Amino acid sequence: MELFQLLNVGQRSSCLGFVGARTDIMLPKPHLGNDSELDKILSTHEVECCIIAIGDPIARAKCCELAEKFSIRPISFVSPNSFIVNSKIGAGSIIYPHTSIMSSCSIGRSTVVNCNATIGHDTKIGKFCNINPGANIAGFVNIGDYSTIGIGAIVKEGINIGANVMIGAGSVVIRDIPNNVVAYGNPAKYEL
Repeated sequence: MELFQLLNVGQRSSCLGFVGARTDIMLPKPHLGNDSELDKILSTHEVECCIIAIGDPIARAKCCELAEKFSIRPISFVSPNSFIVNSKIGAGSIIYPHTSIMSSCSIGRSTVVNCNATIGHDTKIGKFCNINPGANIAGFVNIGDYSTIGIGAIVKEGINIGANVMIGAGSVVIRDIPNNVVAYGNPAKYEL
């Protein structure tokens, strides 16, 4: 679901509603409008924070920019069913259930770590990244901003993945990947 959840924060928190293109989804709160109306919606509602759950890293970054324009801070959501050991989670990040993040990791701002993903110790993940379901990232890995690790992909220990990279579903990354490429396969390959 690519939705923007708006919350009022004070003595009691409450969800005002959702913003998104899809109106056919049953939601617990009202649909406030489409993404294109976000500017108008934010200027007419008293909102202090939000959860931005948009899959596309660039669109998520734009929503964060717009929220900040209205002094609305993106907040993180960390599932109580995730396992996190001594790691830093950036503001606005979403950590889904059954995720394991080992010790001394750093997860950047507004990054999404999806169900059943595993992130090994001492790994650094940039801002606005997507770690998709079942991805397995070994220790001492560095992943640049705006990058996506596909469903079930495996990243070997000590690998550096550049910024704005897409790793295909089921790929096995055994060597460093430069910026701005799509890499896929076993072993993962890319073209410049």
